[in-house]
Formats: sequence, C-alpha cells, structure tokens
Amino acid sequence: MTDHPPELECVAHVEALGLLLLLLRNVRAVCALAEQDVEYLPAAGATARTAFEAAATAVWLVRPEDDRERDTRWASRLRAEREDHVKIIRDLTALGCEAYAQYCRYREMVLGLLLDGAVEDGVLTEVQRCPSVSDLLKSVCIGELYGIYVCLCQHVHPTHQATTRYIDEPFTDPIAIGDRAEAEDWLLPMGACYLSMRLASNAVEERCGLSLGEYVTDEISAIPIPLLQMMSRELGGGAGLRLI
Repeated sequence: MTDHPPELECVAHVEALGLLLLLLRNVRAVCALAEQDVEYLPAAGATARTAFEAAATAVWLVRPEDDRERDTRWASRLRAEREDHVKIIRDLTALGCEAYAQYCRYREMVLGLLLDGAVEDGVLTEVQRCPSVSDLLKSVCIGELYGIYVCLCQHVHPTHQATTRYIDEPFTDPIAIGDRAEAEDWLLPMGACYLSMRLASNAVEERCGLSLGEYVTDEISAIPIPLLQMMSRELGGGAGLRLI
C-alpha cells in the first residue's frame, strides 16, 4: 500500500481515503462471490451493504467546507469506537476474556486522550455522536438512497425477507424448500457497489484535490467496472442512480 498523499493535511481526508479502500475491498469481494455462484447472494448483499455505508460515510465526512467541521466529524467516529470499547471491556471481563479486554482498555485510553486533548486545545469543538445512516444520507442530500441500504440490510440482520429465498411462505402445501436465487437478483448488490464507488470517489477526489487512480490503482484494476456500471443502470432509473 502507498503512503497517504501529502495533500491529505486534514485527518478527515485520511479517514475518507481509508473508507474508500474499505469500500473497494468489499466491492472486490462482491465480484468474487458473483463469479463463484449465484447462490452466494446473501453474502454479497451483506458485503455490498458495508460498501454502501462506507461510501456514504466518506461523502458525509468530507462534505463540510470548513476543515474544523470535517475533523469534528472524524472525531465523532473515534467517539463511537471508544464507546464500543467500553461495552466490550465490560462484557469480555465478565466472560473472563481478559487478554482482549486488556487490548480494548488500551484502545479506549488512546482514543480518550486524542479526543480530550483535541477539545482542550481548541482543535475541535465538542465531539458529537455519529448520525444514523438515514440522517447521514439526508445530510448530504441523497436521502432517497436509504431504500437501497434497507434492502441490502435484509441478509445482514437476517430478516424474514431473507429467508423467503429458501422457503415458501407458511401454510402452503407442500412447502417448497431450496435456493431460488437468480442472476437478476444480483442487480441490487452489484449496482449498489458501482453507485457506492462513484459517490465516494467523486466526493473524496473533489474535496482532497487528488487523483485516486494514483493511490488505489491495484484495487480499481481488479474490479469489473463496466459490468457494475451496466448492472447499476439495469437496477434502476431511480432518482439516486441518476447521480452516476
């Protein structure tokens, strides 16, 4: 991996580039699953959801004009991680998993020092909580894409909707059981992957003033972009997809 570019003077920009790399790795995973078998649709949906959320977060992170506001958004992500570690420490200690709990204590301490020091020095204003995905999308004027996110979440949570691909609704006789995933079902995860790539890369390139091709060439070259683009067009014509 290449060192982050010198143009990224704002910590939020570095974090956004990290989110873009996370997004691209997940897009590659969705493509790899598609090459193997259409039956891997549940894993692809869950992975595409991660890519979509990474893209939305990157756009939200670099959206403000003011450097301090962007860094304050970055700090809200540190706050969320710190709060997670507090919960993990409590639960793992109760379970007797002291080794990993000790690591979490270290992370919690480091994050606390970073946040407290930044606020005390006036680098950041008070650190707020991260918004929900719905509020995050609305704040960057793409709230209409929340429906795509909800659809991708079905396999993550595993909802009743996810199980209907394998078994008929109750009270049918006989109940049909089996995998009914078809090629057209992949329009959603693969189309969402392309949309995510375009939204995030455009936002990060515009705000950071750099060409991402110089830093993520290997990641991009491994992705069948024309195929994803075609599937995103097939997916929809929805208002959100016209952004690409």
